Amino acid sequence: MKKNIFVKLDNVADAVVGRIYSDEVELFAASHPATVTAALFALGAEGFMFHHGEGIARASSIAADGTQCCLLPVADDSEGEKFVDAIIMFHNLSFKNGAPRDGIADIHFRTAVHHLPEASVQNRPTTPPPVGFKAELRERNKYVYFPNC
Repeated sequence: MKKNIFVKLDNVADAVVGRIYSDEVELFAASHPATVTAALFALGAEGFMFHHGEGIARASSIAADGTQCCLLPVADDSEGEKFVDAIIMFHNLSFKNGAPRDGIADIHFRTAVHHLPEASVQNRPTTPPPVGFKAELRERNKYVYFPNC
């Protein structure tokens, strides 16, 4: 049975944070949309719902190809809308055809896999980490809010 994947947008210290939930359990949160997109790819999400405000009536469905499936707004403000647009853009550019092939997308992907619960990860890197990955991970950790880094 497929789990429901929700992305909730929050504002933390003047930054938009995308929080990924699966069946009401928070799995991951980051303020960089590429890292959030990489986490969705790692989770094997075929679609997900953006959720903001109180109650399920404030959810808006997005297919894995970035197609919005209903007409509810997906964000409360323009910064949130830009974050959503970036998630869709990164999904279509970097993760559309499987594992990332460029260096930056690979770093976001490995960062997401590093922080996600082991049992939730469906897609993993198939090659060894690049030289200097530990330093890159330390840099990317500045944008990861959950789990706490």
